[in-house]
Amino acid sequence: MRFRLYSCWHDLPAGYAGLFARAGAADFCLGRAWFEALAATTLAEEERLGIAGIEADTPGASPRACLVGRHRERDPAFWGARSFSSLSNYYTLCYAPLADGGEVATALIELALGLRARRPRYDVVHFEPLVPGTALFDDLAAALDAAGLVTRRYFRFGNWYEDTAGVSFQSYLARRPSALRHTLRRKSDRLARAGVVRTAVVRERAAVDPAMDRYEDVYAASWKPVEPYPAFIRRLAGDLADAGALRLGFLWLDDRPIAAQIWIVWEGRAVLYKLAHDRSFDALSPGTVLTVRMLERLLDDERVTEIDLGAGDDPYKRLWASRRRERVGLVGFDPGTLRGSAGILRHVLTPRLRPASAHPGRASGPGSEAAGPGGMIGSCSAPK
Repeated sequence: MRFRLYSCWHDLPAGYAGLFARAGAADFCLGRAWFEALAATTLAEEERLGIAGIEADTPGASPRACLVGRHRERDPAFWGARSFSSLSNYYTLCYAPLADGGEVATALIELALGLRARRPRYDVVHFEPLVPGTALFDDLAAALDAAGLVTRRYFRFGNWYEDTAGVSFQSYLARRPSALRHTLRRKSDRLARAGVVRTAVVRERAAVDPAMDRYEDVYAASWKPVEPYPAFIRRLAGDLADAGALRLGFLWLDDRPIAAQIWIVWEGRAVLYKLAHDRSFDALSPGTVLTVRMLERLLDDERVTEIDLGAGDDPYKRLWASRRRERVGLVGFDPGTLRGSAGILRHVLTPRLRPASAHPGRASGPGSEAAGPGGMIGSCSAPK
């Protein structure tokens, strides 16, 4: 097998299409459209795309595995270290190596060895948010160790969800706390008295641009901070529509949209990805009402098997979901470089000498800080 590092999508051999297609079929955040949107709209001037691949030695460049990442000559998160990290940020709900066929563990070791053999050397490699407890996570962690890097795993964010296979909306609602059900009835009645209320859901590509104009109007009138990369959200909505995964919901009061939500429906899982409502209508709780109406459609009409509330331990999520899982990060430092050794001291050795801080209740939404390696990376929670 041979190691290759590509810096342009057009340079990728055709064989990589299968890797992206199979990974993307399992999770939209692992498909090529997702990574291309991130690369086109969020890479900083000092960053460049890096697709590290392991290919068969036979002609045709048949790929065994790849890591879609970014290269930084001076990474501000690691004191100016030279780094290779996952192409992910606060928009990303899941990241993983793309691997195919047998001998995945071997292919990932070759990938890690190839990255470490680059000259000048990478001081640090860094991947997040990963799904712990999976074979791919275990194989990636073992590969970094086998390549001689000193690694640390760290908490990234909590993810609340509800299993809904075979569950109707009424059954789902019956599981919720009685206080929430009472609030829903009261707020729905109050909203109905304020004017004509209707719900609209956009799914088709042709309707995305005008719908996103309305979404951005609602977002601008909300409590949310300025969207860091609005071009990514608009492009993502189009890509989701092309794939049949977009559910862009609006709650209208008379002739005005007052709440909006972006849901991703993929392989039976419905993810509440972005939400906002006009803060001038706070007293009517339009966001809560829209959530209820979207859930009714998703459960009764589309029969989704899981409701996923995205990144973060925001307290309200406990009302809508009863189960929690975690996403983590994995960082590997090269002990053969000065900055790599400094990273080992700061992020691997020092934390072992002090008690670990508790994190399960920590929020990971806007205005909060998710735990990073040694508390250093704290800006990559998914915005809601």
